[in-house]
Amino acid sequence: MTLIFRRVLSITGQMAASLLCATALAASGNDQATTTPLAWNEEFAYITGMQAFIYGYPIIAYSDLRHRVIAQGQGGPSVAINQYSHTRALADPTVQYGGSPNRETPYSLAFVDVSREPVVLSVPPNPARRYYSLELCDMYSDAIGYIGLRATGNVSGDYLLAGPGWQGRLPRGIHKVIRSWTPWVAIFGRTFTDGSEADLARMRSFQDGYKITPLGTYRGGKAAPASHAVLPAAARDDPLGAFKAT
Repeated sequence: MTLIFRRVLSITGQMAASLLCATALAASGNDQATTTPLAWNEEFAYITGMQAFIYGYPIIAYSDLRHRVIAQGQGGPSVAINQYSHTRALADPTVQYGGSPNRETPYSLAFVDVSREPVVLSVPPNPARRYYSLELCDMYSDAIGYIGLRATGNVSGDYLLAGPGWQGRLPRGIHKVIRSWTPWVAIFGRTFTDGSEADLARMRSFQDGYKITPLGTYRGGKAAPASHAVLPAAARDDPLGAFKAT
């Protein structure tokens, strides 16, 4: 989050806390609190605080999901930053870790750090024209690009995902550049299967063809050790935790 936004959240959180106290007094039956109109600054704090929360909620939710997937391994094996977590079978009622999964496309999820350097997203050849889609979202949940059968014309190979302000040299062989204005990007992959055992095996092999490679490593550098160092967005036991998130 930007410094200005953090200050807005902090200030409006403190003001909203005062309003919550006044509301609690009203609920407890305090006649004076019930009959006294809210001061303008308390009403302003409430409205501004609600707007700030709505604006900041997506990045807090995505940061929480990032922590659960990378640090806690929820929904599958614990994966590192810049690695995919794949589901290998069709969803059923036991899949309850979020969202509303469909029954035709097992999912692939990754959180990508582009704060230091871009990454190269590689997709495998697809001669059978299997439906697949890699949806790239900034940390405010807005889609910034797609790679897949429909979006990129089923072109296998390498795509560059760059973070804010990157002005480096583009390697040869890159099909497309996708830019994010946030330093982290969430990738939501979907890969079709007809559900048969034979096709599930082919689908899993196709998923394994999705690769994330930091640009330095792509150019021949040494790969950095896998990292799980991500922090939770906000304390769940603090009613104003979202306003204190950094």
